[in-house]
Amino acid sequence: MSKVTQSLEVNCSPESLMEFIVDVTNHPAFIGPLKAVENVKGDVRKPGTSWDWVFKIAGVELAGKAETVRCVPAKEFVYKTTTGAVSTFTYRAD
Repeated sequence: MSKVTQSLEVNCSPESLMEFIVDVTNHPAFIGPLKAVENVKGDVRKPGTSWDWVFKIAGVELAGKAETVRCVPAKEFVYKTTTGAVSTFTYRAD
């Protein structure tokens, strides 16, 4: 399995950063090929909450579902894509 890791420094509080990230409808703003996040069913802070996504790269469009794995307020947000492409995204703030 491939693993991609990226770190960056952001000039804001961990709370405000993670609030922005936990709102999955914001993800197209910082994941370039992600074109849409729709049909969020429930509170994304709760494990099992799901949503639909559309990703387009190199002219190929992938669509699928994702769901929350774990959310620790102001510290960590983890979700997995379950169809379309299987992956896990983990965001952490220190």
